[in-house]
Amino acid sequence: MFACSTGKKRVSLCMSGSGNQLAYRLAPIDGVPEMLYPASATAASPAFKQGTQVGANGQAVPYVSFDKGIYRYAVYGSTTTAQGILVEQNGKRIADLRCQADRLSELGTSNLQSLGLVQDQRPLLLS
Repeated sequence: MFACSTGKKRVSLCMSGSGNQLAYRLAPIDGVPEMLYPASATAASPAFKQGTQVGANGQAVPYVSFDKGIYRYAVYGSTTTAQGILVEQNGKRIADLRCQADRLSELGTSNLQSLGLVQDQRPLLLS
């Protein structure tokens, strides 16, 4: 559903299982994942949230987010908007890794909507 290279890293958000699970992976290019969320297979709805925010250009920017301790991660974007991964610590943006190559985003599709994810009411802190 979402994948890209940010330069040194490759990020993906993949649908798995019988279509009701999501998995986030962050790995060095051509390396093994250094972060996998959730750690074990679980239904997508308790682990992830979804949202949409209007970007600076007036276009809707879809995103999928999850919380891991004091960190919030959000993959965002579509084929017509900027794409990337936003990382927040205690509600403050600490990284906004923009996709540079190999971009794929289907965050606004019915596949994502069919997962029944809860709406994330927190705004994206995009730059």
